Amino acid sequence: MASPTLNIIGLKESSKHYVPHYYSVANLYKNLRITHVESKSVMHTAEALKGLDFWNLDADVFLVEDSIGYTGLMNCGGNHFDYFADSIKMYRIAHGLFEKDDFGAKWTKNLGHIAEIYMNMVASDIVWVSPVLKRILGRTLPQLLSTERIKDIRNKLMVLPPPDYYKLGDAETVKPKSLAKGLCFLWNHRFTATKRPKAFFGAVSEFHKLRPKVPIEIRICALGTEQEAMAHIPENVRKFVTFRSFIYDKKEYEEFIAPANITLGTSEIESFGVSVFDAIKKGMHYLNLDCNEAFSVIAGDHCTFKEKELPALIARLVDAPDWARKQHQKTLEGLSNLPDLREARLKFKDTLVQAVNYKIETAKGDRSNKVQVALKAMSKKALTKEQVYTAMGWPTPKTCRNAFWQEYYWAMRKRGMVTRVINGMVYYTTEADLFDKVAPSKAGVNSRSTNVGLFS
Repeated sequence: MASPTLNIIGLKESSKHYVPHYYSVANLYKNLRITHVESKSVMHTAEALKGLDFWNLDADVFLVEDSIGYTGLMNCGGNHFDYFADSIKMYRIAHGLFEKDDFGAKWTKNLGHIAEIYMNMVASDIVWVSPVLKRILGRTLPQLLSTERIKDIRNKLMVLPPPDYYKLGDAETVKPKSLAKGLCFLWNHRFTATKRPKAFFGAVSEFHKLRPKVPIEIRICALGTEQEAMAHIPENVRKFVTFRSFIYDKKEYEEFIAPANITLGTSEIESFGVSVFDAIKKGMHYLNLDCNEAFSVIAGDHCTFKEKELPALIARLVDAPDWARKQHQKTLEGLSNLPDLREARLKFKDTLVQAVNYKIETAKGDRSNKVQVALKAMSKKALTKEQVYTAMGWPTPKTCRNAFWQEYYWAMRKRGMVTRVINGMVYYTTEADLFDKVAPSKAGVNSRSTNVGLFS
């Protein structure tokens, strides 16, 4: 079958501490678009979700990240429930603080958010988790859910790295960068407590005291301002800082991090840790703290050390090039356990195809009169959703009413209906060449559409 259509419902960047990962899904899958919703906070999305334009939302599969959940979508009201209850729901979990949030004294402000994530796993059809997060969930789920419910969730899991992991391609056999002329440290994280900037910059500061004659630079690419960044950096190394706020453009990002040749993994908790892998893929040397379990799980314990050891280990990287090279090679071998870009793309597509095939095969009502009438109209012209409703004899008020729509959607897909986004609007037909006859919009994008990107 043709590649299923995917619609990502994603929050626009709402604060200096939130950068959406969903843009990077395009690294893995091309037949997608994004429906943006705006919210004052990633923790308060209900008002934003109420405004979804159901006249122009359809896709075979929907994807949200844990900032938005399907329980929230369906609880916005009956019209939302009617729409999403029978849709194919893919849910990507980016959050990694499960054990600390639920079972420790720390991070309790996120307790409600974590509970909602668990419920969204239950409500979704596909649950996308990283290899590390799968392991974490294996420890935490038995403390909250029944054995039968856990089995159900495990059957939904799609285990793949976050989409950002693939934005710089595969690691392959990247050669380690030279440290002979000095060290250029890279910090490409947010300045949050879990990333532990104090440990990172403290280690750099102590190394500079230990080896003051070794030239150093600190490259920082982070959300926020330079003034906010400097507050985390010891005074003796502030003069070595080169700062850039978060860089959205991939080429600019690569150019900025290119001079760096070393980074440190100081995060207290990670469900994966994309920033570290960006650095390794560019040949940077890497030392990991034992608090960052995620990297040890993926790459092994060869590069994992105690915080107090870091300054001396940085010096060893400089003094012992053979040891540094072997450390880097072991890290690349660890990364080889992760699916490469080609494997990840195949797994992603296959997961969607299986879910869509099941929906189509089990759809009922494909012989109903309404479906027959709509399909006949579609065979002559590519229709908007409003036009499909009209063909079925349904009213087309300002707000699209969704009772029974998902049932008819899958029944019509079973009978050969295909969809495409043209000029920002979803169109339906049984004859793909009819899409070419849709008149282009003068504005380029239909005024009712809140979507960006096109199904390819």
